[in-house]
Amino acid sequence: MAKEIKAQAKNVKGSPQKARIVANAVRGKKATDAMITLQYMRKGAALKVRKVLKSAIANAVNNESMNAEKLVISKILIDEAPTYKRFTFKGRGRVHGIIKRNSHITVYVSDQVKAEKEVATKKEAPIKKTNKKIVSKKAGEKEVVKKRMTKAKSTKSTKKSK
Repeated sequence: MAKEIKAQAKNVKGSPQKARIVANAVRGKKATDAMITLQYMRKGAALKVRKVLKSAIANAVNNESMNAEKLVISKILIDEAPTYKRFTFKGRGRVHGIIKRNSHITVYVSDQVKAEKEVATKKEAPIKKTNKKIVSKKAGEKEVVKKRMTKAKSTKSTKKSK
């Protein structure tokens, strides 16, 4: 049974939305390939994710005696951390708010064998989605086709000037 090793960084400066773009780029890759990808990625969050990934690899090698070449990123989570709220002064005596977002980065690495099995099971059952029609079939009945309802666009009435 493959073991998942975890590394976590909390309250990292940077938006979780921007960090998720980086995380999606390396999810499911080999750990060594992901390190190279993150090194040359032109995003600020890439350095932070790379640091956590490096820590997870070190945990696996030192604590669990795993081979660094066989490690795969099994899960990578970017969660929202508490935000800092600050204010800046603007014209006419007004104040505008500034929101400084933070994130929690969690990386799980595991043996390559387990990750390959999970990827293989995900590819077996593709999901087909249709935008126009929903088709349902009950036992012993004909196919029932339902069309999705769309809202009618409302037009604004314009007033004529005199």
